[in-house]
Amino acid sequence: YVDFLLIPSPADNDGKGSPEMRREEWTAMEGWAKQGKARALGISHFCSKQAEDILSISTVPIAVNQVQYHVGMGSAGNLATDDKAFFNEKGILYQSFSPLCGPCDPPHNKELITGGLVSRIGA
Repeated sequence: YVDFLLIPSPADNDGKGSPEMRREEWTAMEGWAKQGKARALGISHFCSKQAEDILSISTVPIAVNQVQYHVGMGSAGNLATDDKAFFNEKGILYQSFSPLCGPCDPPHNKELITGGLVSRIGA
């Protein structure tokens, strides 16, 4: 079995997605979980509306929503949280990936390691 299986994006590689597609993917993953092949199921990059597509039909709980979230996003406004309050309210773990802004383009990819923001916080 695997510990954790997730839908990596609410859309396919061409940026196309739909509530039906998300529900179909989730239902397939639930089948794995019910067979004992996955211990927990999750999602990644989902907003509350996209998560509701799954919550409306799920019989296995969404354990995690994995999103890019780091201290450098603090001034990006409400959209930077990817509906964190919603997921907390639903009991879905809000898990950060790229806490050091890994996918950011150079030279910004080092900002959270050696940049001014981190230096001011650590001072």
